[in-house]
Amino acid sequence: MNNRVMTGMMMLLVLLTAASTGHAQAPGRVSRPALEAAFTWGATRANIVPGQTFWMQGGTLQLHARIGHGLGVAWGGSMFRTDQMSSSGVGLDLYTLSIGPRYTWSPRNSRLGLHAQCLVGEAWGRNSYFPTSTGVHTSDHGLEVEAGGGANLRLTPHTSVQLLHADWVRTALGNASTGRQYSLRLGSGFAVRF
Repeated sequence: MNNRVMTGMMMLLVLLTAASTGHAQAPGRVSRPALEAAFTWGATRANIVPGQTFWMQGGTLQLHARIGHGLGVAWGGSMFRTDQMSSSGVGLDLYTLSIGPRYTWSPRNSRLGLHAQCLVGEAWGRNSYFPTSTGVHTSDHGLEVEAGGGANLRLTPHTSVQLLHADWVRTALGNASTGRQYSLRLGSGFAVRF
């Protein structure tokens, strides 16, 4: 595991610990859950090589720690795959691991919550072809940046349905031109708060 991913995981651990110990409540105040785990199933409209787009299916798992005043830290991992990129006949497995800030807005007395986030991490491509300056490889890895958000509908104090989550995703994997790929990831799922 490379140093950027390990550093991100350590930062998340420190922030989760701080969030869980720093939420002492004043007498008479109702405690709100500080940690949320969300699973989203969906599809990605990918553009690995400029001018060639295709759909991938998969899912994401995200952890979100509330720090206060709507601010928090999100850490996520995803896995998406396709058996055929465009007309090439070549498949792709794409994995990401990222961390970054999240802002959540929940109006009082409303079951709807909205969030926006920007995460940075690492992307891994497997079971495909990645042309680079040193040749063609069957796997590659590089920087991943994602920006997006979503809407949750609270069912109980500890569960909600993620009505929609959308992310713009940029990856840096070997391809025959720029070495950059852009994707739109859409999904829905459920979340549990602790």
